[in-house]
Formats: sequence, C-alpha cells, structure tokens
Amino acid sequence: YPENTNKLVNDNLIKLFYSFIIISFSFSIESKDIYDKSWALIIGIDKYESVSKLNYAVNDAESMQDILLNTFEFPSENITLLTNEQATKQNILKSLSNITMNANENDRVVIFFAGHGETMDLPEGGEMGYLLPVDGDSENLYLSSIDMDELEKISLISKAKHILYLVDACY
Repeated sequence: YPENTNKLVNDNLIKLFYSFIIISFSFSIESKDIYDKSWALIIGIDKYESVSKLNYAVNDAESMQDILLNTFEFPSENITLLTNEQATKQNILKSLSNITMNANENDRVVIFFAGHGETMDLPEGGEMGYLLPVDGDSENLYLSSIDMDELEKISLISKAKHILYLVDACY
C-alpha cells in the first residue's frame, strides 16, 4: 500500500476510536453528580530503547489528554501524561500507584496506553500479555514490562467507582 493509504487508514481508526470514547463517556458526564473527581494516566511511546519505534502513539496520547481536558473537563492536576523517555516501567507503576492511592469511592479513572505490547507463551498453554514501557525488553518481558494482570490488580485495589482502560497495543 502507498504510505498515504496507511496514514489515511490510521487516521480513520483514530477518529473511530475517539468517537467511541466520546460515546462511552457521554452518559457518564451528563450529570456532574455522578463523580466527585476525575483522574487519568495517559501513556504514549514512540521512541523505544530496545524495540522498533512507532509513529503515532505520542500523538494519540496527547489527543487523549486534550479530549479529557476540554471535552470531559478532567482537571489538569489530575492527569498524568507520560511520553517516550518519561514512560519507564518505574514511572508507570508509580503513576498507577498514585491514582490508586488518590482516587476515592465516587471518582472515575481513565488509563490510556498507546505503545507496544508483547505476549509470552506459557508452559502449560496460553499466553501472558505485557505492555512494554520505553525501557522494556522483549527478551525479558517478566522483568522489564508490565503484565496485564497488573491492570487487574489496580482495579481490585482502587476504591474508584469506575476505571476505564484504553489500550492500543499489538500483541
């Protein structure tokens, strides 16, 4: 395919994705009484240290931040944006922990990740999925990456009323 076709397909997918987000939240934000506070962790990684680079993940993350600020009125002090070199495993886990500690029973949380994902075959069958931070190493996923079970743990630990995970990562 010509390069312009790939860009057009990607742009249309992004528009569809953002439309879905707007529709998903439209019911939640009709009344200011539904949530006390809104929190977000937004991650976009284009320039990886050990794996192939991406082209649009940071743009998508910045667009998501803009949507949350301007359309859904998330307070800027409650949004953490980690891009490229900021999106280390340690910084991501620290930011997830901060949201878990700060979000209360009547709050909402959005966690957005745009970047690489990998799977590892398990000896008994099946796969374990991982999100690769900027310093992730596909040769040692367990040590260097964030397994998908970590997202489930955040849901179990957090007091937040709702947590929405938006993950744009190929496996």
